[in-house]
Amino acid sequence: MYQLTDQEILADLLLAQSSLAEQYGAAALSSMHAAVRNAMLEQMNEEHRLHAAVAGMLEQRGYGRMRTADQKEIEQIRETLKQLLSARHGIWGS
Repeated sequence: MYQLTDQEILADLLLAQSSLAEQYGAAALSSMHAAVRNAMLEQMNEEHRLHAAVAGMLEQRGYGRMRTADQKEIEQIRETLKQLLSARHGIWGS
């Protein structure tokens, strides 16, 4: 029987945390009731916290280095996101 390595387990956990955070975010966006939306956002934030913890474990064990995005990259991502949201939902105008 194949034994998963620590790296494989942590990488799988990282993907799971990403997926859960994404799903909670989508649920929050589609919720019409403030209490439900806030509960989903709280869970999403918890998944982000857990994601960061698992990423830290991967880095501590030398399985991968997280690099910090520079300000130019951050602005490019924000602009791309604005364009996507605008095209999809009419947010922020064109």
